[in-house]
Amino acid sequence: MAIHLSKDQVNQVLHADVYESNHGRDGYTRKRRDFAFLLFIEGDEPHADWSFWEKMIDTAVQAMQPPPAFTHVELFIPPDQPLDEVHFATYLGKDANWGSAFSQSRDFYLGDNLPAWRAIPIMSLDAPHRLRKEASKHVGTPYGNVRRLFNYPFSVPPLRCFSNWIDNSVGAPAHCASLTARCLSRALPEMALPHPSPWFGPSTLFLELTSRARMSLYKDRVEEMNHLRSLPENEEVESTVSMLLRGSDESVRKLDDGQCSAAMEWLSTRVVDAIVGQDTAMERLTQHQLGVALVRWSQVKRSDVVAHWETVVVATDAAAADATVPSPSDAEQGPGPGAFRH
Repeated sequence: MAIHLSKDQVNQVLHADVYESNHGRDGYTRKRRDFAFLLFIEGDEPHADWSFWEKMIDTAVQAMQPPPAFTHVELFIPPDQPLDEVHFATYLGKDANWGSAFSQSRDFYLGDNLPAWRAIPIMSLDAPHRLRKEASKHVGTPYGNVRRLFNYPFSVPPLRCFSNWIDNSVGAPAHCASLTARCLSRALPEMALPHPSPWFGPSTLFLELTSRARMSLYKDRVEEMNHLRSLPENEEVESTVSMLLRGSDESVRKLDDGQCSAAMEWLSTRVVDAIVGQDTAMERLTQHQLGVALVRWSQVKRSDVVAHWETVVVATDAAAADATVPSPSDAEQGPGPGAFRH
């Protein structure tokens, strides 16, 4: 039987703030959010401690992409529930996974990489929930074969004209940008990425998703949201933003996820405004501020969640590891700056 809704009823459904997850069968409700984020690492000089392959890949990725040069991209998906992880990524030599699967998260996000983070918003109906469901399907996706240079040649001219021949199914090998584009295109088909996922490198994905045309559409929706926010709410959000960017770790830990989420939306409006206004200096500044705020939300405010999942991973690995013992040199190796994790 067909169900016909009036225009007002359709709008009410589309703009509802609270959803029952899985029609209530999961036993919890969640506030609908329309913002997710991509985190990028700006290119820099290769680190002295990197392996030959890491230096070669980093140099090639920077040299063969259009500016601005980025060497890594990953998803940041705001949480639905208190123990939800927010980082989904892959790294050279690793399989794709949630953040707890990779060691020393705080050092990676808040250490030498902190000045290099830039972030952009992804705005679509219920985007975080849809991306989280999709990303979970891609856990374990391998990075790729070194003999094909991890498929990076198919993300740059002239070989990217063959990128539609590369396997783009769930679980097929993918580097960071290809995996991120795959998750976006499958979870949010309305974004209408104009190329297959293997076509994208970090910089070309950034340029596609920060086009003025896309951001102009975001701006229209953002202005409607801001119009509904009261003056006290705006003052609270600005205070939260200040804490995330300049406050002590102790003050950040006192925030709740709702406050942090509202702050990210406010910072996202500044990113959108800068891009639409074609203010290059403000673009870089606002994107960096959004990136810093995101990693402080995940690594400082949600440090207990990070610790919980890292403990679970360590315990699981210890129970499963009866054949391989890491060498002392491997155990001492930290994440270092840049896009690689050990």
